[in-house]
Amino acid sequence: MTICDIIRTVLMAPALVCSPLLLASECEITLSNTHLDYGVQQHPSGAVALQGNHRLDSREIRLNASCRDDSAIELTLHGALHANQMKFSDQGQVSIRLSRAQLDGRPVGLAKPGDLGVTGAGVESLAAAPGDVIVPVEAGRAARGKALVLSLEIVPQVPLSDMRSRDAKVHEGQLRIDVNGS
Repeated sequence: MTICDIIRTVLMAPALVCSPLLLASECEITLSNTHLDYGVQQHPSGAVALQGNHRLDSREIRLNASCRDDSAIELTLHGALHANQMKFSDQGQVSIRLSRAQLDGRPVGLAKPGDLGVTGAGVESLAAAPGDVIVPVEAGRAARGKALVLSLEIVPQVPLSDMRSRDAKVHEGQLRIDVNGS
């Protein structure tokens, strides 16, 4: 059984923001790895029940978002959802955690825009799922800069029942991350 998790990046083109005089900053995003391959997986020994999930090894990816101009950078996650997490195969899911954020070389917190002011300076580590928008935070406000670097921890889970097949089965999921600077 092959377990694959594919992560794609997308470049966000400049966009008009409210006023004809204000253009969004041109930004791009790169990942240290755009494809995670878990290889052949077998039903875990000792797992007798068909209920429950098998958690695969955690993988870490470095994300670099860079904007041409000093900007308030936003990351938007896109993909299918299952049980409030990224969908993986038919019934599995992937937990995503963002951490160790630095903006222009200085440590910053992370927050969802609706949490600004509630979490103070943001948090060092933040769980995220498709549909979430994430911003770097300093002093309780969205921080501005040109280069955002952070870690993405990816942890897929597959139902044990999906691992009891005699036939090889490919499990995969896709996540797209957009970056926007304004």
